[in-house]
Amino acid sequence: MQPNATESFDLPMVDESSRLRVNWNGFSQDGSYFCVHYSSSKPDGSTSSYIACRDLGKKKWLDRLDAGPIETSPRYGPPAGILSAGMLLGHANETSVALNSISAAKSVHTLALKRQNTESKVLYTSFWPNEKRKEFARLLYISGAGELQVDYCKLGSHAAELIKTKSYELPKASSLALSPDHVFLAWSASGRGGQRQSRSITLINLTNGENVQLTTPKPSNDISTICFSSDMRYVACGCEDGAMVIWNLITKKEEAMVVGATKTISSIAFTPECDMMAYGSYDDRGRPNIWLYSIKAKRIESKWSDNPHGVGSLTFDASGSRLAVSSDKTSNVYLVGKPRN
Repeated sequence: MQPNATESFDLPMVDESSRLRVNWNGFSQDGSYFCVHYSSSKPDGSTSSYIACRDLGKKKWLDRLDAGPIETSPRYGPPAGILSAGMLLGHANETSVALNSISAAKSVHTLALKRQNTESKVLYTSFWPNEKRKEFARLLYISGAGELQVDYCKLGSHAAELIKTKSYELPKASSLALSPDHVFLAWSASGRGGQRQSRSITLINLTNGENVQLTTPKPSNDISTICFSSDMRYVACGCEDGAMVIWNLITKKEEAMVVGATKTISSIAFTPECDMMAYGSYDDRGRPNIWLYSIKAKRIESKWSDNPHGVGSLTFDASGSRLAVSSDKTSNVYLVGKPRN
C-alpha cells in the first residue's frame, strides 16, 4: 500500500531550458525545514549547483543559494550536510566549505580549504551533525595515482582547520561511503569492460588500516550507491541491475538481498531506529521506483512509482515518520507508517 503524500512541490527553477538533477536532500533536525542540493545543466554544457531550503510550516521556498560549479558525482555521496542542530547547512566544493543559515536562507561564511594536491578531485564530503564539534571529513581521489586521501577537518570561526590527513591505495571505485562515526570507509571497485562480477564491498578501518571484504556470490553490474545505518549494524548497497543487498556489520554476513527494481538503485536511506529502510531507483514509465523494506521482517512493506523519470535522492526525517523523495524537478514528502510485526 502506498503511503500518503503530505506535500508535493517543484524545485525552484533556474530557467526553463535547464535540466535539474538532485544530488542530496535532507530534513533539519527539528523537521521544520527541508533542504535540497541540486545541479543545473544548461544547453551550452555549463553546470552550476544550488541549495534550496523550504519552510515546511509556511509551505514556501526560502531564497535559493548559489553553491557554484560542482564536480562531485552524486553516486559518491552527498556534497552537503546538516550541521549545528539542524540550523546550519554546509556544502563543499573543491577548495572551500560554506556554512549557510537555513532559517535566514543566507550564507554565514565561506571557509577556504586548499587541496594538498592540485590534481585531486573531491568525491565525497561527510559532516558531523554535532553543534559543538562542527567537524567534517572529506574524501579526495588523486587523479591517475589510484590514491584516496581522507582529510579530517574542523570548522573554525574564520577558517577550516585541517586536523590530519590519511592516504590509502584505491583502484577506480564505482561507489563509496563514510560511516557515520567516520571509522569505516566502504567502497566498491568498478567493473572492467561492463563485465558482471560478484557483488562485494570493501570496508577499510580508518583507525588501523584493516580491510574486510563483504561479498555475495551472485553476479552483478557495478554497485551504484552505499549507505550505513546510523547504529552501525548494517551497510547496504544498491546495484546497477536493480538489486539491493544488506550486510550485517557485526557478523560480516549477508542479511538480505532484495530484488524488484529493473534499473539502477539511486539512493538508500535507513530510518533513525534502523528497523526499516527505503530505496529508490531510476525505473520509469510508471514502474515502481520506491520501496519500503522491513529489516526485522525481511519483506517489502510497500512499493510505488514516485516520478515517471525515476528517483534521485531520498531521506527520512529525525522521527522516521516522514520520507522525502526528490527527483529531477519535484520533491514529495510521504507519511510512512511503522512496519507490521
